[in-house]
Amino acid sequence: MPVQPPTVEEIVDIAEGYSLGTNWKGHYTTSLLDAMGRGLQTRPNDLSETVKLMMLTGRYMQERYHGRYYAKAQNLSRALIPDP
Repeated sequence: MPVQPPTVEEIVDIAEGYSLGTNWKGHYTTSLLDAMGRGLQTRPNDLSETVKLMMLTGRYMQERYHGRYYAKAQNLSRALIPDP
């Protein structure tokens, strides 16, 4: 199955989840969670301009459209990508 890149809204979820995200049944590396949390709080300016723009855009999309376009994109992707 092809891997899809994250949407701008997923970027926000990943960043706010300190790189781990949520709602999956795999292993959560808590040391990574701790390191990302400390890094994002103490050195946010070390993020690239692209990541900052993606986070701002994702936050705007979530607040303004409440996940509508994320859901629409997910629905379309399922229609466009055949099941294995």
